[in-house]
Amino acid sequence: MKGRQIANEIDRVGLRLKLRKAGITFHRIRGEDATEEDWKFFYTCYLHTHHLYQSPVPLTFEFFLQIGRTMPANILLIFAARGEQRIGAA
Repeated sequence: MKGRQIANEIDRVGLRLKLRKAGITFHRIRGEDATEEDWKFFYTCYLHTHHLYQSPVPLTFEFFLQIGRTMPANILLIFAARGEQRIGAA
């Protein structure tokens, strides 16, 4: 590893430790296993980010459902949670 790669890895490890200490966990859901509720939460997070960055017209909820139905093998949803409460999605 080069110097910048080592620094990046140290940053990642430090972030993981901070998240763990804060009680933040991550859950992965494959596209085949994603429910409409999963997509609704993902979309809520998407719209929040969209609004924060004042992006142009957002993609629709139906768009995300469609890609979930037509390309499930290419989808991986990642949810962040504190305890049982979801707090973020990617």
